[in-house]
Amino acid sequence: MRKSLILITLLYSVVINDLRAESSSLLQNMSIGIGMVNATLTESQSTLESEDSTTETEVATINPISTISLELSYHFKNYLNKSIYAKTFIPLMSSDGSGYYMAALGITYYLNSISSIFNFNDQGTSLNISPTFRYYVGGYVGGGYLVYNTETAKKSDLVLDLSASGGVDYKVSDEWSIKLDLSAGRLTGINTTGIAITAFLGGTYYLP
Repeated sequence: MRKSLILITLLYSVVINDLRAESSSLLQNMSIGIGMVNATLTESQSTLESEDSTTETEVATINPISTISLELSYHFKNYLNKSIYAKTFIPLMSSDGSGYYMAALGITYYLNSISSIFNFNDQGTSLNISPTFRYYVGGYVGGGYLVYNTETAKKSDLVLDLSASGGVDYKVSDEWSIKLDLSAGRLTGINTTGIAITAFLGGTYYLP
């Protein structure tokens, strides 16, 4: 019994040191989700010169963007309690033809678990650590393309998206888990500024 405890302690020490130094034993994973993207925008002021040479400012009223969207993300670099990922979402359906297309790079910090499934094999000794329930926080920065409607016209803009995110992930099989992801952030564009809020429910697949 004592020898077994010593062996487990040594193995645990080797695994933890390996986790801290390398990320190759933590499985990469991909996620797909369906959810809502909502954005409230303000168009930049335009200066108009009237016939009597006085200056007036006019702010266009923009209808909020609200779409059902598809989200894809790929966690390509995993460490002990964090991961680096790429993500994108595209609009699938909206009532007025508006939409928000976005691609970004981000980082996630896991607060109660390791970042992914861990597989360790060394000279016939194997160890698998598979987190069941994870919750996390993080953020991402990306670029987006907006299609929006004012009172008189349909317009578009390019924006920088700086967002905070968080969520939960629950493992339901050896390869899949259910994921709820939320985010809120600031949009800064050429012609617009605004706030974007997203909510996606989907699944995570752990790559072999």
